[in-house]
Amino acid sequence: MNARLSMLFALAFVIVAMPALASTQVCYNGVATIPANCTGGTITQDAISGTCRKLVCANGGNSVQALACDKPDIGTKIYFEMYKQSSSGVTPTLCIDGSCIQNNGYVKSSNYPICIGNTTSPPNGEVANVTILSDLATEQNRVFACETPFNLTAIDWYVNNTKVFHKDNTTQNPLWPTMTHFYNTFPGNGTYKVTCNATNGSRNASGSIIVNINTPLTPAEISHYQKTLLGK
Repeated sequence: MNARLSMLFALAFVIVAMPALASTQVCYNGVATIPANCTGGTITQDAISGTCRKLVCANGGNSVQALACDKPDIGTKIYFEMYKQSSSGVTPTLCIDGSCIQNNGYVKSSNYPICIGNTTSPPNGEVANVTILSDLATEQNRVFACETPFNLTAIDWYVNNTKVFHKDNTTQNPLWPTMTHFYNTFPGNGTYKVTCNATNGSRNASGSIIVNINTPLTPAEISHYQKTLLGK
């Protein structure tokens, strides 16, 4: 086994348990829809082209033009970068969320999802605890569990705020180990938020976990590892 393959079992992966978020919080997974603002001028142009966004902020002879693009160019988008293309006069400050361009020529955002708003627990819900049961990442797989303070009858799972799976008493497969488990294959390296929303009809609970998938192995190395070491 070479040195890079041995790193398979030392994959960097950060997990932070979080309570459910109030409806006042909005999360974004692309630069196109994140609110932008400008200090010292007014946004006069905001145009989307592919995975990039061009913004112009002006106030008389004072202006700044910037281009913001989701990165990396290929695969799952993890963050955005913003570049100053031109400026004149006293340069206004142009921001997308907390990433700003003024006298600097470049800024990199935090990783997606970028969430804006309050992060308090919902008043009519209870907190669920999301945990990881399996973290073997040769194929970017994880098995999650949602622990609730009551016996649930239905559960929805979300990845980066997109609903991906539903289970209830009518769809429960006898072969599944438990109603509370969820298996997911992530599309690639990146930061993901996994959320469970559970109910028993009269009580509701929600919880989330942030998972950072980061394997140094290339697809070819993963395939080689599976065939030579795991016999797949």
